[in-house]
Amino acid sequence: MTRPPWGAMARLAGRRALFAVPILLVVTFGVFAIAAASPFDPVRAYAGTAALGADQETLDRLRDNLGVDEGFAVRWWRWLTAALGGDLGQSSVLRQPVGQVIGERLLWSTLLCAVAFVVAVLVGTLLGVLAARRPGSWLDRIVTSLAYTLEAAPVFWIALLVIWLFALQLGVFPAGGLTDTASEQVTPGQVADHLVLPAGVLPVSQLPWFTPYVRQGVGDALAEDPVRGARARGSSERTPVARDVSLTITPGEAVGLLGPSGCGKSTLARVAALLHRPDSGTLVLEGTPVRRWRHRAPREQRTAVGIVFQQPRLSADPRLRLHDLIAEPLRATGRREAVPDRVPELAEAVGLTPDLLSRRPHEVSDGQLQRACLARALVLRPRWLVCDEMTAMLDASTTAALVTVVEDYRRTTGAGLLAVGNDRVLLRRWCDRTADWDTLGEEAPAAEGLPQVMSLREPSVVPPASEG
Repeated sequence: MTRPPWGAMARLAGRRALFAVPILLVVTFGVFAIAAASPFDPVRAYAGTAALGADQETLDRLRDNLGVDEGFAVRWWRWLTAALGGDLGQSSVLRQPVGQVIGERLLWSTLLCAVAFVVAVLVGTLLGVLAARRPGSWLDRIVTSLAYTLEAAPVFWIALLVIWLFALQLGVFPAGGLTDTASEQVTPGQVADHLVLPAGVLPVSQLPWFTPYVRQGVGDALAEDPVRGARARGSSERTPVARDVSLTITPGEAVGLLGPSGCGKSTLARVAALLHRPDSGTLVLEGTPVRRWRHRAPREQRTAVGIVFQQPRLSADPRLRLHDLIAEPLRATGRREAVPDRVPELAEAVGLTPDLLSRRPHEVSDGQLQRACLARALVLRPRWLVCDEMTAMLDASTTAALVTVVEDYRRTTGAGLLAVGNDRVLLRRWCDRTADWDTLGEEAPAAEGLPQVMSLREPSVVPPASEG
């Protein structure tokens, strides 16, 4: 199991902390400047109703004690140096140290935010999924209209309405506070009772954007060709798309997997690449059954397989330049020293010029981006390569170029290949043998005397909706 990238996360947190320092300085300085320009008298605000009967001498002494006659820059500097020492000043409203006020409320504020976050995620996900499953239905219209309505309504206004209805009119829940007025200790029941209204109102500020986001994502997944193809064949949502199939690949062998769109080829390819855990069955990689998947898989197994997806724009981080896209696996596995040599070598092999390496995905064509994705799959020198309809979106010349790169890599390294697609002519010319999806169950399992094979033994997979 690979170790978490603590070093990278620490560097990222450090950079963000450094960026926050000048922002905090500017913001706090601006607050003091705005307060100094305000027409309100801070002394009378601090004294409250007591200032109405106080004489001028008393107010002057209070003004001198508070230092309000000094320049705002001097007061800001005094506050900043005290804050660095842990003294955030005095609260003019509660007459307590600000640090004490924050400390007394931090735990309960964190509890409120956590509960509100969980409620927002659960409710938003539920409403978004239900609306996406039946687009245009009455439920979809209600959820969408409710999201737009809540977006236009201020949260404080909704909070006032909730207090008026549930606290004042119905008397079901308390209007505020942490415990009952006469209570001398904090009990879980009282906290839960006082938590209902604020934890119910706070998610309202997040649902208007989160629910449509979930609805759009689920709707896009359900509208993809593999899902539509499976539905057209009468498959239900819980019908396994890969069941009772067996496939074995030996080192240096190229196997083509043929099948119609939506039959489950891509799902089986993701299982072979350790990206999807099957519901049953076994994946044997070089004599060792795979027990863990994705980032939990041992590094030796995880780096032994490279994969190229059908749609390069969905598999590439839009923030990365092509150079960083290719180098990403090396950096993720702690091999940064190999980046200067390995990336230019692969870029030349796949046909990417140096000027293209400095561009981001939206600045190159699909073919150029797929070349970078192929280079990324080869950068760790995998012993097995999975091409999931790698050339489906490419023209003939780019297809020929990428197939040549794969074949050159196989010839020099002896790597095995699983090429998934529905182009029978291409796969028969490219691969040593082809396997039809409908006949996979007839293939004999791998012999126990072949320790270096990749073998899929009768996996059963119920994929996410976006997989084919």
